[in-house]
Amino acid sequence: MGVARKKEIEQLATRLKNLEDTAAYHKFADVFGPRFRSLFRSKGLTASEAEDLACSCITDIALKIEKYRPQAGGGFESWVFKLAQHAVADWWRQYPIRPLAYEEAATPELDLARGEEAASIREAVQQSLKELSAADREVIQLREFGGLPMTFSEIGTQLGIQTGTARVRYHRALKKLAPLLLKNPRLDRILKRVHHPDSRNNHGQETTQPES
Repeated sequence: MGVARKKEIEQLATRLKNLEDTAAYHKFADVFGPRFRSLFRSKGLTASEAEDLACSCITDIALKIEKYRPQAGGGFESWVFKLAQHAVADWWRQYPIRPLAYEEAATPELDLARGEEAASIREAVQQSLKELSAADREVIQLREFGGLPMTFSEIGTQLGIQTGTARVRYHRALKKLAPLLLKNPRLDRILKRVHHPDSRNNHGQETTQPES
């Protein structure tokens, strides 16, 4: 980072301490938001998860600005990304299970699957969803199955709850969905063919292995 750029970033830290300087907050979001999203995507989060965590980090770090102290060999940017790294590590500790939700089932594996297999996977996921409570099913459907993915803020507004509550409810619902997906024989059978295409012969029929 150039000297001028580093100085600008340090000035932004000073400006953030002034709660009346709303332009500083927006500048902080513009500068670090895209970099947060890129970082979180590289750590394995989906696009929607990275977006939500980036928004949380922007708010949380801005609220912690009074704790920032310039140090030799470091600076505001280093301090910010240290907090972002902690945030994504905490995220994975809180939500370690990654069930095969619709978004993940659709790509890239389904690019290799035939059209009827893709439809069957979607149907199997919907079947598993029916085993959840109405509240759990609703929050997953709002997040994953709409025309466009809903943000947690939008979900909170629709359900009449806080954004943070919507986020927690969603991830708890996913944890309940995960074992249901894993025990669904239709998903297991179809995804085995997707990952092991040689299990079909040249006529498109499944082959069977001779018993030993």
